[in-house]
Amino acid sequence: NVGFLRMLAKHAVMHLDEFNSPDLLRVAWGMAASGFAWDVCTSIQFETVRRLAHMKLVDPSQFLWDEAVEGTLGVIWACNFAGLLSSHLSKSAHKVMRQAAAFDMGALSRSAVIEPLMSKSTPCSHSTASADGHPQLVLALPDRLVVLKPPGWEVFDEHRELQLLRYIRAMHRTPIARDDAYEYGFLHRLDVPSSGLIIAAKTYEAYYDLQVQLRAGEILRDYIVLCHGWFPPSRSDIKANVFWRGDLPTRSSGQGRPCCTWAKIVAHALHEASAFSLVAIR
Repeated sequence: NVGFLRMLAKHAVMHLDEFNSPDLLRVAWGMAASGFAWDVCTSIQFETVRRLAHMKLVDPSQFLWDEAVEGTLGVIWACNFAGLLSSHLSKSAHKVMRQAAAFDMGALSRSAVIEPLMSKSTPCSHSTASADGHPQLVLALPDRLVVLKPPGWEVFDEHRELQLLRYIRAMHRTPIARDDAYEYGFLHRLDVPSSGLIIAAKTYEAYYDLQVQLRAGEILRDYIVLCHGWFPPSRSDIKANVFWRGDLPTRSSGQGRPCCTWAKIVAHALHEASAFSLVAIR
């Protein structure tokens, strides 16, 4: 009902300052998925920037900091999905969250970079993989790194013998690499059978900074996938609502957050009686 949605959006804009962080996030995603997002997303971003400015004046430990961080990152994600993310919100979030890391459990000492124990070319001593099956350090910056994960390696859930986390810990004994509340510094994961680049933060400041970049669409993830069957060349995107709870697999249904994956056919192939498609996705 278009009329009802517009009335709901108008009412929400008038009372944004009364919403807590989770409720503000729900409104942002609801409007982003509805297609009537412009006025509401603009107002939500102004309200989020206002709250971030207030948070700069106090020690974040006095507030429900985790809730506020997740709410801010979620608003950035929702507004970016709707194509309405303002640079003002993105810059404010970058600044405040990186500053906030200095307060988090004495983070000035926790986020100090510790010198690596191993050279870039040295394979992980914990690995039992073959010589050409080790992870590779692709990029090493003072506060973050990029690792190429081979197939058969798990990122950190300890369900498999080969753990990328052990490889990271063998190179850098940073506090965040032992902090499960921050995903051990990993920005994202790849499934065990997959190979590809993994970004990890060495400091808490870098972790917050990378999270903002990811939600704001400043980090792109491109994959090449071999699929069973023939993927239709006319299809350029896959849109679906997805949801997840805890460690359960992500599912698609009428509920959940809207997601979009861009796809492009690279090749079609036949092998005996089977059809395959090589697809590039983003």
